[in-house]
Amino acid sequence: MGSPFTARLLVLLAEELTPEAPLGPRLLAWDGSPDEAVPLRLAGAFHALVLSGEAPRLAAAYPPQEVSDAALRAALADTLRDHAAAVGTFLDSPPQTNEVGRSAILIAATQAACTAALVRAGARATPDAPLAHLAMERDGRSFGAAVSLTLWPRGETFPFGRTDFHGRWVDWRAWDPGAT
Repeated sequence: MGSPFTARLLVLLAEELTPEAPLGPRLLAWDGSPDEAVPLRLAGAFHALVLSGEAPRLAAAYPPQEVSDAALRAALADTLRDHAAAVGTFLDSPPQTNEVGRSAILIAATQAACTAALVRAGARATPDAPLAHLAMERDGRSFGAAVSLTLWPRGETFPFGRTDFHGRWVDWRAWDPGAT
């Protein structure tokens, strides 16, 4: 999931999960496929309880606080005991995974603000204090993105090639500074 804390939380939970634990029988007997994202459902349940203020002991163990594994285990056990119904509700339905779609307006606004800041910085660039911007941006082709370099103070952009968004491949082009 990309979060060391979430990985730690889930490993500790798995180590302590028994048939006697709240929701233990349900979690240990889960017959669903990996596609049902049970770990993500659990992580989402705990995170929601922390954000709502309903699990203050667990919140005290969440980043930015740093606690021992024993303290996190105890907070997880308390949360499962005290909020088994709420966690069970999260287990009943798949997690929400379209955050990017829901935040598209924020992405567009952030991109516009970054572009404006880059233009302002480029306007202040001089031959003695140049500015370079290496970009990887969608270019309308079906796969991958264009890679380019813009140099200020002149604001010249040079295409370097194309790449996969996840770095699985790069198709570099030779840079001919005289071919702008």
